[in-house]
Amino acid sequence: MLLFPALSLALASCGPPSRQTVPERPPRQEKPSLLLVTIDTWRWDHIGVSGEGRVATPNLDLLARGGVYEPEAETPYPLTTPSHASMMTGLLPLNHGLMGVISYRLAEVPTLAEAFRARGYRTAAFVSSMTLDRRFGLSRGFDVYDQGPLGGAMRPYGEAPERDGADTTQAALAFLAAASAEVPVFLWIHYFDLHLPYRPRPAWDAQYPGKPYAAQVAFVDDEVGRVLAALRADRGRSWRHIVVGDHGEGMLDHHEDTHGLTLYRSTLHVPLILHPRPDKPLAHARPWRLEDLEPTIRDWFELGPNRSDGANLFEAGGEGRLLPSLTIQPTTYYGVNPCLGMRRGALMYMRHGLEELYDMAADPDQRRDLAGDPAHRGALRELREACRSAFPPDRLQSAASSTVKERPADLQNLRSLGYLGGFVPDLGDLQRADIRRVCDDQVAFKAARAAFARDRDSASMRRAYGRLLARYPNASLYHKEFGDFLLRENDQPAAARAFESAIRLNPRDATSMANLGGIELLAGRTDRARALFESVLTLEPDDPVVHRNLGILFSQHLDLPEKAVLHFKRYLELVPGTADAATIRGYILRQEGVR
Repeated sequence: MLLFPALSLALASCGPPSRQTVPERPPRQEKPSLLLVTIDTWRWDHIGVSGEGRVATPNLDLLARGGVYEPEAETPYPLTTPSHASMMTGLLPLNHGLMGVISYRLAEVPTLAEAFRARGYRTAAFVSSMTLDRRFGLSRGFDVYDQGPLGGAMRPYGEAPERDGADTTQAALAFLAAASAEVPVFLWIHYFDLHLPYRPRPAWDAQYPGKPYAAQVAFVDDEVGRVLAALRADRGRSWRHIVVGDHGEGMLDHHEDTHGLTLYRSTLHVPLILHPRPDKPLAHARPWRLEDLEPTIRDWFELGPNRSDGANLFEAGGEGRLLPSLTIQPTTYYGVNPCLGMRRGALMYMRHGLEELYDMAADPDQRRDLAGDPAHRGALRELREACRSAFPPDRLQSAASSTVKERPADLQNLRSLGYLGGFVPDLGDLQRADIRRVCDDQVAFKAARAAFARDRDSASMRRAYGRLLARYPNASLYHKEFGDFLLRENDQPAAARAFESAIRLNPRDATSMANLGGIELLAGRTDRARALFESVLTLEPDDPVVHRNLGILFSQHLDLPEKAVLHFKRYLELVPGTADAATIRGYILRQEGVR
């Protein structure tokens, strides 16, 4: 691959040499190229031009001042995968199908990348997180979908295997340098550096001591500056730019430390920049949303219309439109009600275990809940009914059902980012909980985990699990995690009880079944162990550990060598380089020799 800008070359003629000594600049393409930068976990108040004074972002400010800057666009879902899907399809999560960051795949719907490619554009994406892994479907329509070394081992200083923003920038610039200057480009660059856990940034950390989030924002601003410098040097293409966040970060506003549990301003509102200022005004009424980007981009780049839940921001109107938002993460993590929202104009309604209502114009920080205010009784009733209509229980239940299998390696990596695979129970039979109390309990539990990692005080960690599960008895995810913890602590009877609870709540919990089967096998309860292992294979037919355990069960405990050989062979097919391969092959050869 060439790592320098493509040049336009002309063949020399046989006539007299030209007196022109400086080559003419090649004409700009008629079709403008698009740079879309998405900055993960980017709060609305962490950009210099916001005036909040939290961080200096000269490169982003330059774009904002030379274009259209919307300080507080909204996401329909405060998680990475669903919010990006809304940007790329113009659809709300119930319609595009990505309802979380682990267990879902994009529905068969048109994407922006497909529309650009159909118009002759070269399409390329450079993403930085496993939450945008190609198997979730957002790679559709991209000629290049570069996710770097995602999914690899944990990094030496404990970070998840996401890609450093500098590496993402470098990969994107290498692509640009090698791309033909004669072809317009749709280039998407995704930065994940603002998401926990933060990487060490010595130069930027020194500028913002004790403020690692601000340091990451400043770092990403510099990376955006590198990209913009390369685009200014592009001799063949004219560029338009969109920079936007996918969701914000709680930072303990309204009790939430990170994101994904609530629908408050801190996690729902993000900066949005379009540059240069379009010839046509963006006339649509605010608030603007991420699902509005797809129809707006289609108009700005003359890609043709598409069915969309969003609005074309070049079109006037939209006053009083109803804007739904949601997260089901409280349900998958804790077995409690999802958090559902509906906005109309300045009024924001939120429903979880309680109802809340805020006037975002008069009270943008959402300090005064109007749900009990008689003057707002009519608005509360209307927004409550609109929320019910937007999220009918049967539709929500169906959409929340997993569409992608969770792979153990993915779960380990995503867990390090704070994401957990979870079971969606019957939404009609959920524990009611004030989401702010759930946030408090999550913060307290994270503190207990951090203390255990530091002090290794097993008793304190057990008490922390006990408190959490007493508060949220239907949290199948945490029963499973408690079982894992107890297994590592070598308390197999207690681990078995935890796994039993997890399986009772989630009958498809293959991991808990496999672990419980191992405990039963060690205890000599072979019939139960066999039933559990075989149940796992109905859910996960290619689980290598279960095939190995069944091989051991049939060879050493039940004297059924033919069945043992079948499972051992499958185990070796799945993991041929395993350390015990020679021993198992020896057993297989002996049994086949006997036969």
